[in-house]
Amino acid sequence: MQLTIYAVTIAVMWFGGGLVISGTMTTGDLISFISYITQILMSLMMISFVFVMLTMTKASMDRIFEVLDTNIDVEEPEHPNLQLTKCMAKWNSTMFISLMENNKTKKC
Repeated sequence: MQLTIYAVTIAVMWFGGGLVISGTMTTGDLISFISYITQILMSLMMISFVFVMLTMTKASMDRIFEVLDTNIDVEEPEHPNLQLTKCMAKWNSTMFISLMENNKTKKC
């Protein structure tokens, strides 16, 4: 896109320079015309970026919904066999604690 902007600017300078040399256009008119062309092309470039971002957003949304709609392979059992234990272990000032059914402390 910037290549297009540069090509248009060079073309305007080429033809406008000829008009300035021949005296039919002033230098200020040429500079203001280049400024207007640049502003218009920058606006078109921003609009094209918005369309590119919209297509990328659509692809990302499709992938997110595909992941969210995926069935889970791991199923939880109806009656899990859970045993609560309380256990303390100490490794170099690090402590591990879990709960036990009868609330007794037991070394691991």
